[in-house]
Amino acid sequence: MILATAVVAATIGTASSALTLRPCTLPGLVVARCGQLAVREDRRVANGRKIKLFVGVVRAWGPRPHREPIFYLSGGPGGAAASGDAAFAVRSLTPANRTRDLVLVDQRGVGRSAPLVCPPGPPTVDSARACLSAVGRDPRLYMTDAAMDDLDVVRQALHYRRIVLYGGSYGATAAQVYIARHGARVAAAVVDGATLLDVPIWERMPLSTQRSFDRLVTRCATDIVCRSAVPDLAADLRSVFARLRVAPVQDGAYTFDVAAAQGTVRLALRVPSASARLPFALHRAAAGDYRDLLTAWEASFAEDDITSRQLMYWAILCGEGWSRADPAEVRRWGEGTEFLEASLDMALNLQAACPLLGPPVPATDTAVVPRSQVPILFLVGEMDPQDPLENVEAAPASLPNAQILVVPGAGHGSLQWGCLPNVTARFFNMHRLSATDRTCAAAVLPPPFETR
Repeated sequence: MILATAVVAATIGTASSALTLRPCTLPGLVVARCGQLAVREDRRVANGRKIKLFVGVVRAWGPRPHREPIFYLSGGPGGAAASGDAAFAVRSLTPANRTRDLVLVDQRGVGRSAPLVCPPGPPTVDSARACLSAVGRDPRLYMTDAAMDDLDVVRQALHYRRIVLYGGSYGATAAQVYIARHGARVAAAVVDGATLLDVPIWERMPLSTQRSFDRLVTRCATDIVCRSAVPDLAADLRSVFARLRVAPVQDGAYTFDVAAAQGTVRLALRVPSASARLPFALHRAAAGDYRDLLTAWEASFAEDDITSRQLMYWAILCGEGWSRADPAEVRRWGEGTEFLEASLDMALNLQAACPLLGPPVPATDTAVVPRSQVPILFLVGEMDPQDPLENVEAAPASLPNAQILVVPGAGHGSLQWGCLPNVTARFFNMHRLSATDRTCAAAVLPPPFETR
């Protein structure tokens, strides 16, 4: 949906920063007003280097904005709100955008906000060192705490007293950090596909993925179409993984091994339409036909390549408390699951790569759940293999106004399904869930299984 906005340029600012907004069109034909805001790269250095943040504002489409604006926080780490996610944000937040401006800020280090991106090529120690030298900036200054302070500078420059937050996936992590640092400025927040900051998401990933897959097994067994085509989904998975542990499949220049297969299954479990195709894909692979799995694996290459070349991504994963990944802990959480190798590979890669960035910069707000009275709605996809209910169920202990809504048909990210855009808008307004909200969320159904 394309939303019309005012075409008058606005110059607004504070004593230390100014933001001039002019008419622009963001990707997806989103009509907005855009500008750049200079902020200090290192706030510990008074007269140090400045970087420019790219900001887009989609005006409320109702008669006039009369509520706190929505600040949209992208996933990743590495998503760009204005230059990457604008179309999704506008479409999914349309009901809330009726009375609220929608503010999209490319986080420092990505998109059009001083990006830190290495050139394409095989990732090696030498290429990483060369990239760090060529970039000439310290990626450790591009972590979540600095980015959330940037967000507050944008809030001030736009003269908003209070805001509401929407954050999905890593954006839900960033939202918690913003609340820890600037909670007095937050009227309410909706976090979608979240894990609490004190929960080691990567260390728990094998178990989280196994539980998600087990739910898919149960759903397949109770569905006549799936059960007829795939009589024993769990056995098919074990067979495929056991074979790949012994004999990986060569796919052109790439090797499809058990870690790659585990990652492919986890990515499929994140998306309801992909989950609907997964049982038959595994059944075919168990019979020796890997075409469906290989197609899904190859589709992830482009996104993985862009992510792995962003230095901001590595700085955050290497330096923040929520992203810790001790190989010993990964092995402990992965014991007895079918999904250990992929997570262990990631932990070992971080262990090898992180020292290249230098000693970690303390980021205390990324490891502790904030204690806050802010009303927060946690949207949880029942099938989410990455950020399951177990990772947020302790939220009310530190966040007494937190509410949790499990969406049965959803995977990783629920905002776009069924009535959830309206539920989100109502939560921003009312700061609580109603019985109607819970009933309509429970009616979100996954797509039917595909068996051809």
